[in-house]
Amino acid sequence: MVLLTFIVRLTQEYTMQKNILWKGKAYHSLENCILTGTENGFEVNSVIIGLHDQIIYRVGYLIKTNKKWGTISFEIKTQLVKVIRSFSFQSDGCNRII
Repeated sequence: MVLLTFIVRLTQEYTMQKNILWKGKAYHSLENCILTGTENGFEVNSVIIGLHDQIIYRVGYLIKTNKKWGTISFEIKTQLVKVIRSFSFQSDGCNRII
């Protein structure tokens, strides 16, 4: 909830960028999140790198929103050993992801 409050306060500045870094609680991981505000909305671009069962993993995601934080699109890219998977989703403009 603290992070959400922090993000909402940033809505007043449209061409800003904030870099947030934190450690995971459940697994040994580190996340670097870059929040960018633009004239059209926001972008949340983040990378998580961690270790689980002695295997290194990587998850990246990019979320694009409008000015009211409605999701326009999001992408998720994962890597576990040599296997890379990528998923992309778009909004239909009616608050539904297709």
